[in-house]
Amino acid sequence: TVQEAEAVYYFCKKEYEKAAHILDASVPRCLRAKVEDAYLYAKICLALGDVDKAREKLTFVIQNGNKLHYVEEAKSTLKVSQCNGQSGTY
Repeated sequence: TVQEAEAVYYFCKKEYEKAAHILDASVPRCLRAKVEDAYLYAKICLALGDVDKAREKLTFVIQNGNKLHYVEEAKSTLKVSQCNGQSGTY
């Protein structure tokens, strides 16, 4: 979606709060879009240091992503975040 592309743009510019605000305002139309948004939101949360919220979003991706590549990325990111117990760039 346009909103997701805009959120990715701000994420790449390290304007995490702006990216999160855009995702908060968007309404995904299908499960795939919800999974994509949740994965991006998790990355934003990690960049902002909100590990608990990131874990919640990554768990959603894992439970609902079926065979999307985001599932494996979410599993890997979740494993790293649980080992570190802190934020970082993933």
